[in-house]
Amino acid sequence: MVADEGHRWLPDGGRVVRPVRASLFDGDKNECDIELKLQVRAGMVNVVSKRSRLDMLVGPPRERGDVDSNAQVPLERLTRRPLSEQVADTLMSFIEANDLGPGDKLMSERELAQRLGVSRSSVREAIATLRSKGLVETRHGEGIFLRKPSAPEDSAVSIRIDQPQLDLPYIWETRQALETQCARMAASRAEARDIEELDRALRVMESEIDRGLPGLEGDRLFHLGVAKASRNPVLLQLMEGIGEALDRTSSRSLSTPSQPASSLRDHREILGAIRAHEPADAADAMLSHLVRTTDALLAMHKDRRVDIDRS
Repeated sequence: MVADEGHRWLPDGGRVVRPVRASLFDGDKNECDIELKLQVRAGMVNVVSKRSRLDMLVGPPRERGDVDSNAQVPLERLTRRPLSEQVADTLMSFIEANDLGPGDKLMSERELAQRLGVSRSSVREAIATLRSKGLVETRHGEGIFLRKPSAPEDSAVSIRIDQPQLDLPYIWETRQALETQCARMAASRAEARDIEELDRALRVMESEIDRGLPGLEGDRLFHLGVAKASRNPVLLQLMEGIGEALDRTSSRSLSTPSQPASSLRDHREILGAIRAHEPADAADAMLSHLVRTTDALLAMHKDRRVDIDRS
């Protein structure tokens, strides 16, 4: 330690009346300035306090927990991303990293869920999102395959909803309006081949449910089949334009234990009215189906939001 010139230790009753500034050298011969307050008693020199040059510049250290809120960088509120969106992003990264292209087959839902450590319902919602974007297709009995993305101009109506946690009631309200009219028109205009396609969709859904699946593919085929049978190109384009939202709501609905079988029964009633060419009955059956599904799902959604808010 080398004391600065011009400073003297002046004990007065055992205390120094002026602080002592000194230069210290560490093991690497780096110099740092400090200020010491010393105490001299019975020939012994004790350090009362010390400050480094940095302390001299910034002032005395704060007490623990004494935080100047005005000097803080503000904290930003965290947002919760649905797990299915994270799964979809991960699958897209996997596809790009492995240079997969149209015609390549992805792993099964079960294997994807195991590898990602998520539930199969999250994987189904993610696949539904990719399918609605035209990136994958599900072939009954074969699996999930990549396809060439559709060009933006391929669809006259394209609607993207970016707030999946907030849009749930609005999607179902829209479905009730659109699909009720689709069923009404289908009962008036459906031809034999339309009825056959709807029958096939219900067989697919029934097969999925028998295998312990939620029946999402059959459900999608049925609802789009009703829109096609309406013979109204605008209604069909609207339905296809909100395909991602439709798939998302259906996936959530069919993930509840009793809903797949209940939806299948409703679909059979709707198809019966379409087959009988009874527009009013078909519209009533479709509306009743969607309202029941909406009420059950919104109740579950409300309970989940309460749980999240409490956490």
